[in-house]
This record gives sequence, C-alpha cells and structure tokens, in this order.
Amino acid sequence: MLRDDPYYSPNLSLESPYKLAFAPRRRELWRKTVGTTLKILMLSSTYARGHGVAVVIDLMVTTLRKRGHVVFLAGTKSDRDFSYGGTEVIDVQDPRSAATMATDLQIDVIIAHTPPFFGVARWTGAYPPVIAYDYGEPPPNFFPDEEARRESLADKNASLRMCTKVFAISQAIADESLIPPDKVIPLGNSHLGVWTSELLERREAIRRKHGWTSHYVILNVCRFHVGERKYKGVDQYADMLAALKSVDPDFAARCIFVLCGKAHDEDIAAVRAQGITAIANISDEEMLDLYVAADLYVNFSRWEGYNLGIGQALAMGLKVIASDIPAHRAFGVRVVGNAIDAAFALLDLTRESTERVPLLWSWDEPLHLFAEEIESLAFTSTNPQIGWSHDKSEDQGVA
Repeated sequence: MLRDDPYYSPNLSLESPYKLAFAPRRRELWRKTVGTTLKILMLSSTYARGHGVAVVIDLMVTTLRKRGHVVFLAGTKSDRDFSYGGTEVIDVQDPRSAATMATDLQIDVIIAHTPPFFGVARWTGAYPPVIAYDYGEPPPNFFPDEEARRESLADKNASLRMCTKVFAISQAIADESLIPPDKVIPLGNSHLGVWTSELLERREAIRRKHGWTSHYVILNVCRFHVGERKYKGVDQYADMLAALKSVDPDFAARCIFVLCGKAHDEDIAAVRAQGITAIANISDEEMLDLYVAADLYVNFSRWEGYNLGIGQALAMGLKVIASDIPAHRAFGVRVVGNAIDAAFALLDLTRESTERVPLLWSWDEPLHLFAEEIESLAFTSTNPQIGWSHDKSEDQGVA
C-alpha cells in the first residue's frame, strides 16, 4: 500500500515520525553514475574457517575482484577468519550500523549472507539495493534456544520481503522457504580439491602417519559443538558404529570412524568417549588430507541447505552414505533412515569397486551468474523512485 501512496516518501525515518531517514535510502544526486567498478558490501555473522558461508564468500570475493570491483566485508570477526586476499573484516554487529556504513562507503550493492544482516534492507529501503543469499535455517526445535531461534527466523522472513532480490543456494532451500526466491544460484563442490591418481602416494603417506594403513576409514566433516551435535546427527554417527559392531564385529574392528570440524576441548572428549576419532580445528590442507585418506564419507545431518562436506567428498571420488533429507537426495548419494540401514549400506559399498571417480559441479558458472546479477542490479538501481508511482499530470489538470 505504501508503494502506491503518492504522498508517502520512502525517505521517512523508520523510527521517528515525520523525520527523514539516515541512511538516506537513495543515491545522492551529486554522485557520479555507476561506473564499471562497483563498491560491494558483503555482510555475514561469520567469516571463519569451518563454516560453509565463509567458503562461499571467499570464492565470491575472488571472483568479483577479478571483474574489477571493490569488495568490503563487514560483520562478526574472529581469529579463524579466511584472509580474503588481505581484506580485513569490519566489525559490525547490527543491520542499522551496516546501513550507515554503506552510506559512508558509498556502496553500490549490499549482499547479505546471514541473519541478522538481511534486516539491512529495512534501513536502506530502495537504495543501495540489497541481495539476500539464502542458505536456509535449520528448524528451531533442533536447538536448546528454540524460542530465540523462532524469533530470529520470523525476523529473517520479514526482512527477506524487503530485499531487492533473494537468491537461494539450492532447490531444497527454495522449496522450504516462506519467501519464494527470485532464482536458485547453486553452489559448486570443487573448492578444496579434486581426486586424481597423483594423490595415491599422498594417501598412503597420510594413512601411515595416522596408523590407518590396514583400516577402513570413514570420514564425517561437520561442526560438533554441544549445541549443534543433535542437528548435525553426530549421535546417529556413533549409533552407526554401534550397529556395525552388532552386524559385523570383525569388520567393525577394522573401521576407524573419524569426525572432523570445529569444536571445543569438551566436545572432542565427548565424541571420543563414543569411540569416534575426533579431529578438530584444522587447516584446509589438513582437511584435504583426511578426504584423501578416507575410504567412505558419512553424514547424518538432520537438515542442510546444501552440505559442502558431501559435495567435497564427491569431488574427491568418495562414496557417500547420508541421512534422507532433500539436500542430500539432490546429490544422488545413498540415503538411509537409521543406523542399522547405514551399517548394511556400508557393507554393501565395501563389495563395490574401490576406484575413485570424482563427481564435480564447477564453481565457475554460479559465481559468474551471481556476479552478473550484482552488476545488472547496480546498473539499474542508480536512483530508484519507489513510492512515487503517482501520475503527476493529474495534479496539473492534464487530461
């Protein structure tokens, strides 16, 4: 209704009646028109290694710089952040501050990757345009802070309605979203490495280093902090080990179940108590070593928007067993409903060929598509007049 009201100004304050907004929600008339070099602001609550969002941002930054654009990063900093080619993350904690920063930096396009920063669109209004890249949110009931997560999800949905464009990372996210995205721009899976026969020597060396030479190594990569273990299906991973011991104790004795991801010391101890080899907080190169050394990849996450871990496992030519959720079915991998089925699926796969054949989805196309969407939006949003659709000729008595 407000967009069709000829007497409503989109520059009115969100907080104070009859006062103008700041940030001003429009491009300054004295600024030059958008050139070939854009100023792009990315917003995220994490830039740290161990988070899929940070991986995607790192790839986007590289792509946009190659196209000649300037990229700023803002949000929550940590000591485990990617280097982003030397770009320092600006510490910003709320959408309003991000909107003010966008004005100060004369930003052309904002890209919001996570809550609470989708809410920046409430403060920027029509300009600069805001692109929301939606990775989805796990159901709140998977977490001890369920009520707070429900409130956050409601706020996110309200904010997405105000964004200029909304893109989803997968069809699974698009199908479950209350706010239908404008487009699905999928993720790739070759960001860490691709299996080749040249890695065979490295594989043997890594297995010797860990004492795994005569063992069958099952790998699972996910964060396993206490608040996330239920959602990430870590207990089901331990249940699979117990089921395998029941079904085939001799083979189970040869198996090493490895869990790798971000965790604290107490999380590592809890997982090891379940008979799982826990490896936490390692570098990308060390992570790649584990994919090279593994014989099988398993993940029982109860919800995912995409699952970069499975994507990387397929790029490394590993067979995969996963929980039966939409994001996992999209990969075409073996999905199971419980630990017993997983144990039998494992035994089935050991009877198949051990040749590793990588299955790849390139990053090139989605990154190129996203960059084109940014450029197109910037060049068509120089001075939007949202809220001023009224035909002024009526005021002048023109028939």
